Amino acid sequence: MLGVLYDIAKLLALKVLVLVDALRRWARPIEGKVLRFGAGEQVPGARRTLCLFAHFDRDGVIDDYVVQYLRSLHELDCETVVVSTAEGLDEEDIGRILPYCMKFIVKENIGYDFASWRTGLQAVGDISGYERVIVANDSVYGPLQDLKVVFDEMQGRNVDFWGITDSLKYGRHLQSYFLVFGKAVLSSPAFLEFWHDLPDYRHKYAVIIQGEVGLTRKLAAAGFAFAAYCPIEAVQERQESEAETLASKFRDPRISPTHRAWRGLLREGSPFLKIQLLRDNPMRVPGLDNWEAVLGDVSGYDPGIIKEHLARMRRR
Repeated sequence: MLGVLYDIAKLLALKVLVLVDALRRWARPIEGKVLRFGAGEQVPGARRTLCLFAHFDRDGVIDDYVVQYLRSLHELDCETVVVSTAEGLDEEDIGRILPYCMKFIVKENIGYDFASWRTGLQAVGDISGYERVIVANDSVYGPLQDLKVVFDEMQGRNVDFWGITDSLKYGRHLQSYFLVFGKAVLSSPAFLEFWHDLPDYRHKYAVIIQGEVGLTRKLAAAGFAFAAYCPIEAVQERQESEAETLASKFRDPRISPTHRAWRGLLREGSPFLKIQLLRDNPMRVPGLDNWEAVLGDVSGYDPGIIKEHLARMRRR
């Protein structure tokens, strides 16, 4: 009973945050200014997949894991727009990513990833020539697996948009660190309206409810089918079938599968591992000490890239 009351109180608190955001925008509209804009080495319009990649780093650098990620997207034949809210980026760091992007943008750190993706869409303008649009961010290590295998699998599932993982918190929705929208979605009023009406949220939970959850709901309400590459039920089944012992609280489907079921995810073929899990472990998920061994069992991804990034984060 206490758990139910806690969930209700938390949901009400989140709704208050969303209302506060709305009142602030009404009183004083905000929009993060673009500080720098430049061209990468990719030829505009030469590829059929557009990727909008959101980047942030408190130290104002582009880490090796980000360069690796962008290189993999380039090899997947993506035309990439990188939008960074690391306002102190220097020319050397930007130069590292130019071979793997069409445009790079540095903007004020306002509005979280959804505002960065909106800025990227505005910079591209006409997206009618693309077969699909990816929105992605730098909150994960990877790809740990060949993304072409992932795309080929999802091509056969006959859905209009998809992600790597889904969550049941606030209703089933796709988690927004990697989302793919097909051609039918790109020209739909629901998709275009979502980005046109998107404000610059100041609170992370408002972004989750109105952005991440809201986007899935809006497109689903418009009749578009969606799926996760690693659906939460399959991940949970994989984790439990391999005799993973979890405390009861980590069986709660409302806790993000990218945290509570990270082993099951990797063994189910997820191409990504959440940075926050290894860096902070906010849910105190047990058994993280052997992440490198688990990763080595399923992927050839260099763990040194992860360890170097984590070491820099912990030096703060």
